[in-house]
Amino acid sequence: MKKTAQLLILLAILMAAPATSWSETEQQKASRIWGGQLALLAEGLTMADMRTYDMKGCGRKMRTILPKAKTLREESQGLHRSRYYHVRMAATEMTLCATCGSVIDACARAAGHIRDGIAEISAK
Repeated sequence: MKKTAQLLILLAILMAAPATSWSETEQQKASRIWGGQLALLAEGLTMADMRTYDMKGCGRKMRTILPKAKTLREESQGLHRSRYYHVRMAATEMTLCATCGSVIDACARAAGHIRDGIAEISAK
C-alpha cells in the first residue's frame, strides 16, 4: 500500500508541474508553422496555372492542401498576437492561396508575410 501511495503522490506532482523542456516553445511552434506555410506556398503557386486550364486537377490539389493550411492557421492562433503577427497573417492568407478561386494575390500576400515572419522568428 505504501508503494501505491508514493506512486499516486508522484503522479499528482507530475500532473501539477508546469510544462518542461520536452514541450514545444512558442518560437519552435512558430518556426514549424512557418516551414509548413513555405511548403504550402510552393504548392499554392503551382495551382495558379491550374486555376485557368485544369479546374478538376486544381480541385484535387485543393482538397489535399487546404486542410493542411487550415490546420496551420488554427495552430497559429495560439501564438502571441504581436510577436508573431506575420506568421499568423501568412496562415490566414494561405487558406485563400490554397483554393481554386481567383486569389493569386493571397499567395503574394502570404509570401510577403512569410518573408517578414522569417525576420520575426530570427529576431527572437
